[in-house]
Amino acid sequence: MSEPSTERKHISRTRNALSMALFATAAVLIAFSVYFYLDGRNESSAPPPPSIAGRAELKNVYDALDAANLNPSYGRDTARIDGVNTVGQQLIVNEVPVFVFIFADPESREREMARASDPVVLADLFGAPVTDEQVSLASASNIVTATVGGENELITAIEEAVSTLP
Repeated sequence: MSEPSTERKHISRTRNALSMALFATAAVLIAFSVYFYLDGRNESSAPPPPSIAGRAELKNVYDALDAANLNPSYGRDTARIDGVNTVGQQLIVNEVPVFVFIFADPESREREMARASDPVVLADLFGAPVTDEQVSLASASNIVTATVGGENELITAIEEAVSTLP
């Protein structure tokens, strides 16, 4: 009878040691998690990287318009320029729609815009005209903006803001 009792004690000790090892491992992992969480909270977030020349994005156009005190907001519509493959994303500036066309680089912008219809016609994705108002273009870097209607002062301000893009 002493033999099963010794075997049980051995199994019990092994289970106990395994439980303690797993508990210690869990405690170390929790300590690391708390450390990394607190360390991440103490780091200040770096400012976003500046726009790379020839690689502007919609956010860069938004920021340029905002810096010119034009109070832009994001719109929901899209448009195409007849003859151009790129789809324009909408910003609203003083209740005037401004479509932002983003090209891969300045060279592709020039190449594609050379194929655009004259006068510029904005259409939806199905080819139906978006507006019958005059469309004013501004371009810089890899960006073309198409402003639908709007006062001359606003169009000039948008052109100046877009021209600041690298």
